[in-house]
This record gives sequence, structure tokens and C-alpha cells, in this order.
Amino acid sequence: MKKVVIIGGGIAGLSAAVHLLRKGIQPLLLESTKKAGGRTTSFFDPNFNSYLDNGQHILMGCYKETLSLFSQVEIKSNFILNESLHIDYSDGERYTLKAPRYFYPLNLAIALFRYKPLSFNESLAALFLMMRVLANISSRPSGKNVVVWLKENGQNDNLIKYLWTPLIIGAMNTSVEKADAGIFCKIVKEIFFRGKLSSTIILPKSDLQSSLVQTLEAKITSEGGVINYSSQAVRINKKDNGFSVLLKNGEEISAEAVILAVPRHALNKIALPEDLVIDQQSDLTYSNILSVHIKSDEILLRESFIGLHNSPVHWVFHNEDFLSVVISDADEYKDLSDQEILSIIIPELLRHNILGSEKLTAYRIIKEKRATFVPDINSSKLRLPARTNQKGIYLAGDWTDTGLPATIEGAALSGRLAAEAVFSPGH
Repeated sequence: MKKVVIIGGGIAGLSAAVHLLRKGIQPLLLESTKKAGGRTTSFFDPNFNSYLDNGQHILMGCYKETLSLFSQVEIKSNFILNESLHIDYSDGERYTLKAPRYFYPLNLAIALFRYKPLSFNESLAALFLMMRVLANISSRPSGKNVVVWLKENGQNDNLIKYLWTPLIIGAMNTSVEKADAGIFCKIVKEIFFRGKLSSTIILPKSDLQSSLVQTLEAKITSEGGVINYSSQAVRINKKDNGFSVLLKNGEEISAEAVILAVPRHALNKIALPEDLVIDQQSDLTYSNILSVHIKSDEILLRESFIGLHNSPVHWVFHNEDFLSVVISDADEYKDLSDQEILSIIIPELLRHNILGSEKLTAYRIIKEKRATFVPDINSSKLRLPARTNQKGIYLAGDWTDTGLPATIEGAALSGRLAAEAVFSPGH
């Protein structure tokens, strides 16, 4: 049996492990910290008496790669599933983008024409664009940012603001001015045209560590895979018939193949074979995500989550007895104090009738630096494939060349591609 070592226990590494197990290989996964999950980790906060996610994440019905990692029983046990597209918004007043359960894909058109912020003609323009994207007859998106491309395709400012911007911020964690139109077109196809459930929102029933990560860890170890925690790889050496992976504690592990499932910038922390060609000078541009967990006795929000328009706040999630507020593309908040951040967020929650009072019983602010790479028009040149020039060394991570933005789905796909590369001819 081929011995494969996976370095990195985020979603990409866990996905690679699951797919290797399906091929009959029992991998060794090395995670440098005390728990797996990468950016999808959770921690216990005594002030909330609950586990908080490092950053709030959602899944969608089009996340085929992610969902394929779980059995149907595990999906139903760990996630809240919806039967159709349903997103609540607030712009001072409430409105909903909601598709009927039946008659896909006609139900998507019905959702657009019932969406209050859009006029009939705007809904028609959006529908025509979606159909042109599906048929590959829209204007060429390559080399353009999304806002330029949308305007070339008949989308006015109101459409961009109320329909496309929330999609881009949520899926790509960047602005319409920065986002690559080519990646955006792929997202439109995935969300709206990959089956009747592809546009549905899937929420974890509890924290991500329990719902997502621990379920995958249990699957891997129960099927013969091994996960070693607090095991930081510092060097990979070539040797006869494979490689040796040297850990920080001095331990040396032999492997026939190695999957590097770490963030691109983390590759600099591992001494790699000299003949492995990876341009470590040209890195991707990164974007921050700000998450603010809030506990209050006067939570008015009844929806499970809601998007806000005309607000610095993008999304608010209702998690049992506390709220999780998310601001994507949040670089401008990185140097602000907690009180400065709260002075921006709390008035927004009051204005949108999400909180009834500015008095909080607890809060926790998490600034996730380098949360995702920016999927701009230059990023595709810097994303690397799973295969490297060195036989036996492979790459995984949402930053690799998956064609998707930096999402859980992108990470899961990268893990599968790396596992398949292990078995590819000549490798």
C-alpha cells in the first residue's frame, strides 16, 4: 500500500484524506496545531457558554464536493437543509429572494420577479444574463472585473447593488470592483444551474468544529487513516523511493508521496526539495473577514440569517441565543479597536431591527487576517495545479487552481484533485 503523508489538517487536507481512503490508501495527516479544521475551527467562550466559530461559514446545495465527503445520514444529522432558494434581506424594510419549491429552473425566474427591490425590466435583464452565461453567449469575461462585465451585459446600478453584490461578497469575499468576471460566471452556473437544490443555503446545526471537522476526523480515523496533531513539518527531503518529512520535534517520517495542504504563504515555513519549482516570491493578494459575536437579552431577529443592504454589515446569523455578524472584504477594520468596531455595528443592528437595545451581555470580535485570497483578474496566474514538477509532491488548498474562489467548496475540490493526482500516470 502506498504511504502518503498529508501536511495540513484544514478542509483541503481532510478532503484529500477521505478521497485517498476511498482509493484504498490509509494516509497519515499531520496537523501543526492541536486541532484540525484550519479556518473552519471553533472554540469555547465562557462568556457565551457556547462554542463560537472562528468565522461564520455557510454551505450551498451546489457544494457537491463538500457534500460528497459525507453520507446522507451525516448530512441530515449535522446540517439544516432547505428545499429551495430563500434569502432574507433588510434595507430598513424586509424583503425576500425566494423561489418556489417546484418547477425548477422556472422557479428561479419567479424568485427574481417577486424580488421587491427590482423592477420588472431589471428582473428580466438579470434573467437574460443568467441564460446567456449558461449558454456561454454573454460578452467575454476574461480580463475584466465583475462591475465592468455586468454593465457590458445590461445590468444597471440597482441590479448590481441588490442582486449581484450580495452574491459576490458572500461567495468571493471581495467587491464587484475587484472580483474576476470569469470566476463569477462559473459561480453563477454552479449556483443556479446545477440542479434544483444548488441555490439552497445549508447551515450547520451547531458549531463548525462539531458539524464539519469532527465528523470528517471520525470518518478518517475509523477507516484506518491517522491524524497526528501538534506535528509541524519543517522540511521535506528526497530519498530513495520517496521522501522523508522532518517534524519540528525531530521526528522523521518516510513517505512515497506528500500532499502539501497548507496556505500558500505557509509553504515558506517548510524547507522543500531544491528542484521543486514553486514561485514563492509572487504571492496572492489576501482579504480579511471580520466576525463579531454578540449576546444580548433583546435580540429581535427571527430569521436564521439575513443580509443587509446600504450597510457596512453584510450578514447577520442567529445562533440560538447570540448573533454572529460578518463583514467580508474587511481590510479597513483591521486596525480599529473593539469599541470602534462596535460603534459601527451596533447602530446598524438597531436600525435594521435586529437588536432592541445597544446593551450587550457579551461580545467577541475576531479579525481573520488573510482569510481568503482576492479572486481578482491576476489571481488565476498565481494559482498552482495539484501536480508539481516533482513526482510524488502535490498541492491542495483553496488557493490552488480549482477555478473556484476561496470557499469550503474550493478547499474540498482541491483535496480531491490532489488525491487523484497521486494515482495519475507518471506520478
